[in-house]
Amino acid sequence: MPVWRVRDFHDDYLDQAISIWDASRERVEPVFLAAEVIATAWAGHAHREARLDFGGVLTALPVLWVNHPNRAADAMFKPLQLAAAAACGLRIQPTLVTNSLASATRFIREHGVDEVVCKSFGPNTITEGGQLKTAYTRCLTENDLVELDGVASTATQLQR
Repeated sequence: MPVWRVRDFHDDYLDQAISIWDASRERVEPVFLAAEVIATAWAGHAHREARLDFGGVLTALPVLWVNHPNRAADAMFKPLQLAAAAACGLRIQPTLVTNSLASATRFIREHGVDEVVCKSFGPNTITEGGQLKTAYTRCLTENDLVELDGVASTATQLQR
């Protein structure tokens, strides 16, 4: 069985590796500089670590919660919200979660294009090209039926 060793990591190790990589690629025009890619990955890693660390500390506190962080996180999932509402006896509008163009088209045709809305699952803000934009719940139109290809790129929520 191999012996694993943990050692301190220093940023200069990464800088050395990046400089070797960049030097070996001098004759080729890179699409992205390795340093930029690593910086983005490093920032993502740091964000995840901080979120998991802080969340771990919060959830480990031996206190009485009015709204426990784990339950608040669970409540962010729209399909779970709909299932909980239905279990409580509330009437739920017909809803489709899909990335199938055929299923989305069938749902829209079945309920009528003017009766169907497209909703985001999470926060309604997105960053595009460095600009903060808002994604609103909106009613579909006949024009949207022509441009439904985006449905295949990720989970999409349609509701009557």
